[in-house]
Amino acid sequence: MTQSLAQNPARSARYDRQEEAGGRRSQLLRAAGLILAAFFGALAVRTVLVEPFAIPSRSMAPTLEAGDVIIVNKMAYGWSTASLPGSIAEQPANGDRLAGRAPRYGDVVVFRGAGSKDYVKRVMANGGDRVALTGGTLVLNGRPIPCKPAGNSLCNEMLPGGKTLLVRTGNGGPLADMAEIIVPQGHYFVLGDNRAASADSRLSVADGGVGLVPHALLLGKVERILFSANDGIVWPRIGLGIE
Repeated sequence: MTQSLAQNPARSARYDRQEEAGGRRSQLLRAAGLILAAFFGALAVRTVLVEPFAIPSRSMAPTLEAGDVIIVNKMAYGWSTASLPGSIAEQPANGDRLAGRAPRYGDVVVFRGAGSKDYVKRVMANGGDRVALTGGTLVLNGRPIPCKPAGNSLCNEMLPGGKTLLVRTGNGGPLADMAEIIVPQGHYFVLGDNRAASADSRLSVADGGVGLVPHALLLGKVERILFSANDGIVWPRIGLGIE
C-alpha cells in the first residue's frame, strides 16, 4: 500500500527540502557558469582585441600624460604569447607571431619589457635601419630628421612617409647624443615623445632603458585615450585619437 505525500507531512517536508537544495545547487551552477563565461570572454577580448593601459609617467608627453588611460589595439601587429594579459614571459619561446605585421614609423606601441613590465613608446626605426642622435636631432639612415620649432620646447618632427609628430625636444643632457647603431632585423628602436625625460632605446636594459624591442614582445598599437584624470577628470583628453 502506498501513502500520498499529503497524508505523510514529514515525508512531504523531506521532499520539499531536497527540491529546495537541488534548486540552490542548480542556481549556484548557473551563476558559476555565467561568471566563468564572463571571465573567459573578458580574457579573450583583452588577449585578441583590445586592452586598456594606464600611463604612469610623462615620458610620452605631450602625446600622453600621466593619468591617461589608453586603449590598445591588440590586432594591429598580430599575437604572440606575450599578448596574454599578465604574461610573465620576457621573451616568448617562439619569436613568430600569428598574423604578425610590422609597425610603421611613428606608431605608438605598447610592449612587454624587462621584468615583465609593460611600456609605451613610439617606433622610430625598424630592423635594418641606421639610427643616431646628434644634439637631440634624430638621424635616420644618415639623414637628419627635421623638427620645426612649435614653441614651449616643442617641435614638429617629420618622419619618412610624411607623418608629423609633436615632440618635446631634448637638445641637451646625456640622452641628446647617441652614436649610430644598426637596428637588428626583427627589432625596433623606440623613443618617448618627451625626449629629455624618457628611458627608451637610447639606453640598454642594464642602464635603465628598454633597449631594442623584439617584434615578439609587441602587445599592440595605441589607438586613443579612453579616460584621463589629473587632480580631477581631464575632459578634453577623453576620446582623443593617437597619431
